Amino acid sequence: MKTQEAIDKAGGTKALAELLEITPSAVSQWGAEVPKPREWQLRVVRPSWFEEQWDGHRGRQARA
Repeated sequence: MKTQEAIDKAGGTKALAELLEITPSAVSQWGAEVPKPREWQLRVVRPSWFEEQWDGHRGRQARA
């Protein structure tokens, strides 16, 4: 997940930091991508951010 996408979904850097129980400055140190351990943490606390539609056939994503 892109860092900016996570910030936008959370409602800001401070909100994302609070969600993950870290400081806003820690979030500011991330690069373009959310670090993998934090992405997994987000998958637990905000699974709806990662929901995708699947077609049920060999796990492929459904086409829109």
